[in-house]
Amino acid sequence: MMNPTLLDQSRTLQRAVSRDATLKQVVSDKNFKERVANEERDVKPAFRDATPTFNEERSFAMRRAGTADPDFGTRIFERIIKGNDLVPVNYLERGVSVSQAVCRIRLMNTSQETVGFATGFMVGRGVLLTNQHVLPTAAHARFARAEFRFEHDPSGGDRVPVVFDFDLRTRPIIRADLDFCLVAVQPQSVDGQAFRDNFGWLMLDSTVGKTFPNEYLTIIQHPAGERKQVCVRENRLLEYQDHTLWYQTDTVAGSSGSPVFNNSWQVVALHHSGVPDTNRKHQILTTDGRVYNPDEMKENLIAWKANEGIRISSILACLRGEHLDHRLAQVVLTATPYPVQRSTTADGVHGASVTVPVFVGGATRAPHLSALDATPEAAEPRAELRFDVVFESTKKPPKGAIASFPSRDGDDLSNRKGYQADFLGVGMLRVPVPTISKNHSFNKPMTWGPGNKKTVLPYSRHSVLLSQERRLAIWAAVNVNDNLRFSQPSSGDPNWIKDPRLNGRDIGDEFYKKSPGVTTAGQGTRKSPFDRGHQVQQEDATWGNTAAPAAKASADTFYFPNSAPQILKFNQSGKAWQGLEDYCIEVFAAQTGRACVISGAIFDAPKASGSPTAGTLALPINPTGARVADPKFLGIRVPKAFYKVVVCSDGQRLRAAAFLMSQQFQLDALKGTPIVDVQETLTSVQARIFFVKVQDVASLTGLDFGANVKAAQVNTLEAIRLGRGTQPGTELRSLADLRL
Repeated sequence: MMNPTLLDQSRTLQRAVSRDATLKQVVSDKNFKERVANEERDVKPAFRDATPTFNEERSFAMRRAGTADPDFGTRIFERIIKGNDLVPVNYLERGVSVSQAVCRIRLMNTSQETVGFATGFMVGRGVLLTNQHVLPTAAHARFARAEFRFEHDPSGGDRVPVVFDFDLRTRPIIRADLDFCLVAVQPQSVDGQAFRDNFGWLMLDSTVGKTFPNEYLTIIQHPAGERKQVCVRENRLLEYQDHTLWYQTDTVAGSSGSPVFNNSWQVVALHHSGVPDTNRKHQILTTDGRVYNPDEMKENLIAWKANEGIRISSILACLRGEHLDHRLAQVVLTATPYPVQRSTTADGVHGASVTVPVFVGGATRAPHLSALDATPEAAEPRAELRFDVVFESTKKPPKGAIASFPSRDGDDLSNRKGYQADFLGVGMLRVPVPTISKNHSFNKPMTWGPGNKKTVLPYSRHSVLLSQERRLAIWAAVNVNDNLRFSQPSSGDPNWIKDPRLNGRDIGDEFYKKSPGVTTAGQGTRKSPFDRGHQVQQEDATWGNTAAPAAKASADTFYFPNSAPQILKFNQSGKAWQGLEDYCIEVFAAQTGRACVISGAIFDAPKASGSPTAGTLALPINPTGARVADPKFLGIRVPKAFYKVVVCSDGQRLRAAAFLMSQQFQLDALKGTPIVDVQETLTSVQARIFFVKVQDVASLTGLDFGANVKAAQVNTLEAIRLGRGTQPGTELRSLADLRL
């Protein structure tokens, strides 16, 4: 029996000539239809009922069979759902052809160390498609490379891979909701010996229904970063979802970003993850029904029920609907077939001929430059980028702009509601403010209000708890809504002022505008080397349904309880803090855009070892280590380190990530050092940021972040283990160093 897929492969029945002693020859549409009808005479009439599902299935089969006959389509559909392992021999040749556009992606950090692998494929001249979780930001793409021909040749030998950098002169299209990233590839290889266009591209078809349940699918991939492989057995489509396909195909880490093909070698999905079996509490289960514990169990114990890919039709609909003006989208949506040579083979017995595409490879053809290649090259040294210029925001465009800030004259702040613990949800989604678990002297809260019975200071979007001894924030918590953010006015920021509820007890300009006797590079005419460092970032609070509440909340971040002394160069790392928050929201809560962020100082943190001139710093925390008093300037002890905990919800469970930033080297250089040496040292010293565990922050601060946040941290570490993400304790010099 002829495989109906052959009809789609050849497109015309006359080309699909086959001879078998037990089968009739098929040389015309008529003969083939008669044969199908004879073999399927026992089809029950009930199957032909014109239900919506049946009509949809029959239309699909008619398209695949290249026929306008509905009854013939019915017969073909039955053959498709029953399956057939036979494919024409040119299936393999076509597979080799399309595989040329598939490459391995090498993921690296800012130190040029390989941290993982993935897969990607060309989808238009100069444009590559992979997952958002592979290249979640432009910074990650800057420190990654595309490696083509990383595969075996026909004799089993190793081909020499051809390596390309990504071209970030055009900003990538990165979508976490559909887990895809479109990024440009440089026209020439790193060694200048090969051209990008020699590897072709795979055209994407926006037609819905390019495959059907039980049809065989094929994935070309680089599993575990190994040489290119293809899975050709037991690859059935299991289920359609709104934007995804579930299928039964073997993949491992490194397969993310692979193309999923139907039997006609059309790309039907972008592979992005496995689907683990879970219980009603959304806990991952093992093959024997237990709850998976990443701390005690290996990944191979997980019960996987399917693999999942993002439907190509959904990706193209997104590009057409939301990114039509973007050059990368335009290249993909207007792509024409990659030019190939065709070889015609005659059939001497039956007089028929078959024309098949033959891929033209090699490293000799000059590239066809597209509009992407015409942009002037940006000068960005690859190895010298530091976190303060590489942390790039991934947040959505603002809803609008604030025209001006409201006057705060006479505002007693009595109508502020402050941080809301149920902002992300109730029950297991609730994120309460931290409680004090260790009674350090610096953890005794400052009191205020009638009878000095209040401790927490509420503002529009955030709340602050001050230390009585240190007069700085023990914690500052804010609700963030990325979907309702407003941009700041061009007129500049509000002035910093004292909170009228504290009667002058908060640290103000009597400290920040007075010289402590030392200066730093870049200080200029300022008397103090210390800046007012926001604990709650201004951008986090600047949101609302309209500009007025957004402006009010933004101005509320300029009350002194929300500030902490930070050396000028260190405070510039606020962009890095913001970039980390935006990245966490994009990864954890792309749909809702909501987060709860808790920040504060780590008082008397243990000192770290390392050398600022060598650009190294040991992890500046030891939760059980001896505390070292913070240095004192003008009677104020300035914290050596600060923390941030970002908590988000995907609607079902919480995810959390914790970070620590140290200014120890800057303070060490400032304290008791000649001015000239301070200036020379601080020009080369950057603040250090580390990805840490929530439990580490809790130990260092003496705070309890609650059971829900602890569970959220477990969820994050679980995902990190499954996805080979960044391990706690890693120093972050760029977003490229962080994978959640």
